Amino acid sequence: MNNGKVLYTLSNKKNKVIECTDLLGQKIRILKNENSIYSISIVNSNEFYYSYLELYDFPVRLNKKCKNFLMLGAGCFTYPKYYISKYKDKKMDAIEIDKEIIDVSYKYFDLDKLYNDYDTNKKRLKIFNEDAYTYVNNCNKKYDVIFQDLFINNEPIKKFLSLNFIKKIKKILKNDGIYSINYIINDNKLDKFKKFLNFLENNFKYITIISVKNFFKDTKGNIFIICSNHKYDININDDSIITIDKNIFKI
Repeated sequence: MNNGKVLYTLSNKKNKVIECTDLLGQKIRILKNENSIYSISIVNSNEFYYSYLELYDFPVRLNKKCKNFLMLGAGCFTYPKYYISKYKDKKMDAIEIDKEIIDVSYKYFDLDKLYNDYDTNKKRLKIFNEDAYTYVNNCNKKYDVIFQDLFINNEPIKKFLSLNFIKKIKKILKNDGIYSINYIINDNKLDKFKKFLNFLENNFKYITIISVKNFFKDTKGNIFIICSNHKYDININDDSIITIDKNIFKI
């Protein structure tokens, strides 16, 4: 992948939209700063660039009856684009606090094309420019799946790791619903993760931690936490995906 061309610099002067070409000749758009990649997608495609991102879709595959999905932290809408284009009978509410990111998604990450091709009346993908905590606190809907993808510079945000927030999530999650969290952990902040995991265990009967080989080394990197009060058969037949024994994180 080459260094790429800067297409747009956000108002904070740190984040940039970059277009580059990978080894297969695909055009790639990336939203990144010096420390983090926030979003990466293939131009004119709703598919994932990295195959491991299909773990975002794992809760929907577990809950076959899923119709309503809540995405907390939409970023540049990588997963919403996949979801709306793949599942023609499903709906999503996507929450994104940064209006500029939403605008960038329309202009550089094919969000306008998604609506033109799959949701011309904008009834299946509804975007809320709002703080996720405020949205959950005021919400009176029930969801089949709630996915949390909330970070600042790859750091999980404290208010979304609290016991109070988990209880608010439970109120808007259906009885057989799935609450899934994308979480980045590292050795230096394991205590924070252990505390969060303890809150989850006190509120959900079943918790599975999933990661990707080569993305997870020595309790460091991206993991996906699947929480539910309904027992699902989590059978993974992909050698690149592993489940992690949550007991290694016990306080």
